[in-house]
Amino acid sequence: MAPPGGACTLNFDALAPALRAAGRRPRTGRPPVIRSHATYGPGNTLQRTLSSLQEREFAWYFAGNTAFFMAMQMQFVLRAQLAYDLSDVGQKATGLGLVTLGAAIPMIFVAPVGGLIADRVNKRTLLIVTQSAAAIISLITTVLILTDLMDYWYLFVLAFSAGTIFSLNMPARQALVPQLVPQHKLMNAISLQMSGMNLTRIIAPALAGILIAPLGIIGVGDHDGLGWVYLLTFVLFVVAVASEFRLPVHGMQTESEEESFIEGLRGGFRYAVTTPVILMLLIAGMLMPFFAFPVQVMLPLFAEEVFNRPGGMGFG
Repeated sequence: MAPPGGACTLNFDALAPALRAAGRRPRTGRPPVIRSHATYGPGNTLQRTLSSLQEREFAWYFAGNTAFFMAMQMQFVLRAQLAYDLSDVGQKATGLGLVTLGAAIPMIFVAPVGGLIADRVNKRTLLIVTQSAAAIISLITTVLILTDLMDYWYLFVLAFSAGTIFSLNMPARQALVPQLVPQHKLMNAISLQMSGMNLTRIIAPALAGILIAPLGIIGVGDHDGLGWVYLLTFVLFVVAVASEFRLPVHGMQTESEEESFIEGLRGGFRYAVTTPVILMLLIAGMLMPFFAFPVQVMLPLFAEEVFNRPGGMGFG
């Protein structure tokens, strides 16, 4: 603001020391140097890549998410090997297919309902309940294997139960991410979540296969190796549950609370079918289960009947 009776002039030479002390450059006729993030070096690039993990809530979520999917991916391998071992001679492939179908049925029919439930209840609570149920199923499976009481149809029921739990867990898990990070870190958080999930698809099956044979020497049962690795999945589920307890209690979406389940299902299907991007993503998402998962399920069959390697050696 100019003083009364005259204009205000600034002496930049006099202000230069103060500006330098404040970390700013005085006007010298040259444009200021603006450093972009690209000039900060590899260390800062890694820091930006993992920036979502600086949010404590998301870091706990990420740890639990990784433990949960490690356990789930290990169980895909263990369940397939156990189904193969428990199936009658000459019906091994059929036995594998039926157990896999038992786990897949809930994923087809329960998953849409799981999304509606996630909209109506506290997502943190839903994750804790479903992961606790998954831990209990793993513990029951472990006890049945190590006591030599496991039966093929017991395994089928346990696979169906695990598929149901997974279908109720996933919608809440995915919908919780936006509540854990600021808006500008949301895409980074989603990318980290998916990267962690995909990494477990590589590490977990290999780890399960490697551990089956060494742990099989602990005990006298035919499937003790599978039982001890199942116990490891129980521990991973417990880790996942413990991490969810570190999350704050988030609210639920209230805009659809007055809508019935049937109306909610209709609205969801209508939106998916009439929105080209969503429909295309759904179709693309079906490609992996239809064409890749059957190969993983049939690995015990390939190991023993094609490559003549014993299944107890962790797929040979």
